Amino acid sequence: MGYNTRNNDRKEKEMNRYWHEMEEKYDIGESPDGYQGVVCTVPIEKKELILQLIGLRYPYATRTSIQIGEVHIESEVGAYLNHSCDPNSEILCIINSMDWSDNTQYVPEAALHSTAVRKPVLVSTREISEGEEITFNYNTTESILAHPFKCNCCGKEIKGKNYEL
Repeated sequence: MGYNTRNNDRKEKEMNRYWHEMEEKYDIGESPDGYQGVVCTVPIEKKELILQLIGLRYPYATRTSIQIGEVHIESEVGAYLNHSCDPNSEILCIINSMDWSDNTQYVPEAALHSTAVRKPVLVSTREISEGEEITFNYNTTESILAHPFKCNCCGKEIKGKNYEL
């Protein structure tokens, strides 16, 4: 007796349609520091999904990749997400209920089993106003940054979470 994938295929199509229909809440523009960044275009509530990080996956870090587990994702929008020591969003992973209900939850990547499929997303940690830059803390995802830098907001060297005390 074979495994019936018909119901799962239908649910997968519904989820894909959801991602394509999701209102874009951001645009690429100039940040207050004069750099290119991701800017909020509509008010965003706390714990609201901002975007799904999709793109090419590499086994090594690049200047614009975002690390999820052992993989580094080159996301078209993620490449413009700037660092902040006091960010308004965080990188989490989606976990769906086993019955494909609307019971979607977001958890830190480290909470997933090593064999689990990672579906990274950017979720707000507080309300974000229209026109405000969307940021996250690079030290929460990157083990070692490909290009360490001195932080504009606190002045400390941002190198990755392996260097955090």
